[in-house]
Amino acid sequence: AKEVCDHGIYRPGDRVALAAPLPFMAAIDTLLWAVLSGAEICMFSVRERGPVEFGQWMARSGITGWGTAVAAMRGLATALATRPLPALRLVMVG
Repeated sequence: AKEVCDHGIYRPGDRVALAAPLPFMAAIDTLLWAVLSGAEICMFSVRERGPVEFGQWMARSGITGWGTAVAAMRGLATALATRPLPALRLVMVG
């Protein structure tokens, strides 16, 4: 988390999408990095609402950052590819 804060990956004013369940390690990393950087956490349940609505929500919410697992990115890539996300500046996949 220190490296993320020191390098300014997330920064104050960012709106970071948290779409993974909280018990999932990637969700915890995203949560900590964003909070330590002064960013706002915006939670969304892809499992309950689906990938199409996730893309719509990201666009409406002005999401600027999103951390996700590789498998989740694969599943959401098609839904997100057809939707412009002008505020999104950072996607961390890992």
